[in-house]
Amino acid sequence: MIHSELISTSTLTATFHGFCEQLTGVNPASVVQKGRRPNSKTAYPLSYFKAFNDPQSNTGEVKSLLGMMHFGLLCAGPDIDMVDILGWPHGLRCLTGQATQRGIICAIFTGGGDQWRTALRNAGEGPQAVNAWGVSCYQQFSRHNLDDLFGKLKPNKNARDGGSTGYYLEN
Repeated sequence: MIHSELISTSTLTATFHGFCEQLTGVNPASVVQKGRRPNSKTAYPLSYFKAFNDPQSNTGEVKSLLGMMHFGLLCAGPDIDMVDILGWPHGLRCLTGQATQRGIICAIFTGGGDQWRTALRNAGEGPQAVNAWGVSCYQQFSRHNLDDLFGKLKPNKNARDGGSTGYYLEN
């Protein structure tokens, strides 16, 4: 069993809104408060970016800006599974911790939103341990109401083993 926790996301400094207002005459926070917002407060920086770019835009629709956020997840699992996951070409940055005496390996995976979307999409086609990792990570994004930005997780009925494993992300 793989366990994942969302441990870091992009944040804005306290000067962002004031500086934007000085430069453009518009405070992105005011625009977002008056308009539409994403389902997740974690995605608010993307709404603020969109408001900075176009104060008249739909600041609730930020899927196209997902690559402008950075996410970090701490994952842990049995050593044999984590070796498969760490060896999988997921394209994320990794930093492993020391293995425990019980054979548990933990690792921090970080990357931009687009990198995570690609990693999750590709994990659905990987071996069983990689599938489990992808689902575990996706559930963390879902827990923080970010699943609408990544797509919906669907079972892959055409998986290599006849459909018992694998998934795909539906946009």
